[in-house]
Amino acid sequence: MLRAGIQVSSVKAYLQTAEDVRKSFLKFGEMGYTRAQLQWIGKDVPAAVIAEALKESGMESWGIQDYYEEILADMDYYLGLCEATGGRYLCVSGIPAVYKENGTVTLEGLRRMADDLNHLVEDLSHRGMVATFHPRWQEYELVEGKPATAWLMEMTDPRFQLTLDLNHVVRAGEDPVAWILNMQGRQDMVHYKDMVDATKEKSVLVPAGQGCLDGKAILDACRKAGVQTVFAEQESWDKDPFICLKESYDFLASHGIR
Repeated sequence: MLRAGIQVSSVKAYLQTAEDVRKSFLKFGEMGYTRAQLQWIGKDVPAAVIAEALKESGMESWGIQDYYEEILADMDYYLGLCEATGGRYLCVSGIPAVYKENGTVTLEGLRRMADDLNHLVEDLSHRGMVATFHPRWQEYELVEGKPATAWLMEMTDPRFQLTLDLNHVVRAGEDPVAWILNMQGRQDMVHYKDMVDATKEKSVLVPAGQGCLDGKAILDACRKAGVQTVFAEQESWDKDPFICLKESYDFLASHGIR
């Protein structure tokens, strides 16, 4: 059944101390969220504290996300946090510079990245975990006629998953419903990040259901494609961020997603 989750990066400024993590997670739980994806929590906050905050709030961790280069530079930290909090998914975001040629994404670079991701998939599988990729808008850039993200998914182990961020999909000029349906079987999570106007370079983010995304079509596609969790995400706001995230939860709940 499709469930509602919270991408905690939405309130990065409120996740930098142990007490702030505890307070923020309790608020998420009170809103109704039961699943959390962890990101941008202060590294000084002990994993045990985060695990306890999850338990106290009634939420479960679905894993960790960060920029791929950050994870590569400190893999032990991210794996340790996943294990301590019971998270199953390790989500890497973006194509690091090491796989580019003079800042440009190339097919050869994508092949090298896919090889490394396949090794990661294998390593994580022994831990009972899943590797997944979160593309930003620039990762839909055409490389020899095909989006870079499409190449990566084609080149990687079928166990490697895609975590779509709807804001980035639309900003790249792509169709979110088509991507959701095309990635059926390789996509347990979707980030519902709504925006006012996708044609602008940096559109104002708004609570789920209050922007330009076609919520019914997207959520219907998620159900059809077997997505397990839709994570509300909003990293900028024009009012109290916790009010925004409650409104996002209420929108998802109105579509039967709790």
